[in-house]
Amino acid sequence: MNLKRFLLETSLNGLKYVNDKERNIWERGYYLISFVITFIMGIYMAIYFLNKWQSTPVIISLNSETTSIADIPFPTVTFCNMNQAIRSKVEDFPENSTDYAILQKVCFRDFNFTEYRNYKPRSEYDTYASFMMKNGQSCAEMLIYCKYGPYEEKCSDLFREILLDEGLCCVFNQIHPFYLFKGEYKFVRDYTSSNGRTTIPVKWTFEEGYMKPLPKHYYPRTATGLGVSMGLTVVLNASHDEYFCSSTNGPGFKMLLYNSIDFPHIKEAGIPIDLGHQTRVRINTRIMSATPALRDIAPKSRQCFFSDEQELLYFKYYTRRNCELECDTRFYLTFCNCIPYHMPMIVANSSFCYLQDLSCLEMADHFADNEQTKNCKKECLPGCHDIAFFPDNFATPFPKHNDYNEFGSGFDFL
Repeated sequence: MNLKRFLLETSLNGLKYVNDKERNIWERGYYLISFVITFIMGIYMAIYFLNKWQSTPVIISLNSETTSIADIPFPTVTFCNMNQAIRSKVEDFPENSTDYAILQKVCFRDFNFTEYRNYKPRSEYDTYASFMMKNGQSCAEMLIYCKYGPYEEKCSDLFREILLDEGLCCVFNQIHPFYLFKGEYKFVRDYTSSNGRTTIPVKWTFEEGYMKPLPKHYYPRTATGLGVSMGLTVVLNASHDEYFCSSTNGPGFKMLLYNSIDFPHIKEAGIPIDLGHQTRVRINTRIMSATPALRDIAPKSRQCFFSDEQELLYFKYYTRRNCELECDTRFYLTFCNCIPYHMPMIVANSSFCYLQDLSCLEMADHFADNEQTKNCKKECLPGCHDIAFFPDNFATPFPKHNDYNEFGSGFDFL
């Protein structure tokens, strides 16, 4: 009775004719079948759009507003000499010395490190990092001319040493470690101020930008303008006569451009730079940002993390690259109970690997691409706010007749 009353009084088009006794069976059947088909199609479309929303809940579009180069830092630039050790400093190491054993690791040579498993460091300065600092090429030796924008500057005011997976390197415009790391950090040297101008480290993040108000001179620096004359110009000295061993097939440099709150992996991502060439790099920048409304969508659905949603052990700010680096560090810490010198100190009471751990590290390298590490890296989603720099570089040989006496003699130029 209730169904008949519903069919007679419903406002759904055509459905009230199903119970109309004055219409023949064919006409009533037509309205019933039409309603059933329409109802099924409505359910299908609702499920389709629900699945579509769940699979792609985020709309990606081009921002109609431009971003000023004054609002983002100039890329962090790192140079590493492929020569891992200065010949005059290491060629006379006795073959039975610990320095000689470490040198074999630095030069990627086959060596039996098992006899050093019980080695005890002689002092707090008896470390892998200290060996690299003492026997690698310093920034004072590598960088002989520097210019940022229209002004020539002392290289020590622009670059500082940093220990990376390619050894001792020189970095420009990286955010101060105080703003980057949570725990202890190996701080080789801060920027100098030879001209009496104090350059103050400041905080910068993807989402908040620069702190306000900004001091007159600060880093990470912003770009001074567009074009070659307003960029960074450096002359590098390869010290070819001091070449001893390389992480690649010969002498040269590696360069990497990245944003200032990332920690670089220059061994895999670095751009090789030939000696005797002038290399120019054009930088294309991609900025990814997200609206606050995306916070209501689960990270797994939107496939990105806001910086305060995923806390890292050592880094203050989340980026995908920093997250993956911590995954690699966890593996080495678990496998060898120590951390390679260039990786983050994710556990406060852990120690950096040294001579007694090198045999374990060699074994660990063969298992680094394991399932546990892969699963860890799968959890490292991209950041919802990110800046990526894509270098487009080209090189031309220096003319043989060029006179470089203004830089002094005995240099091999890049």
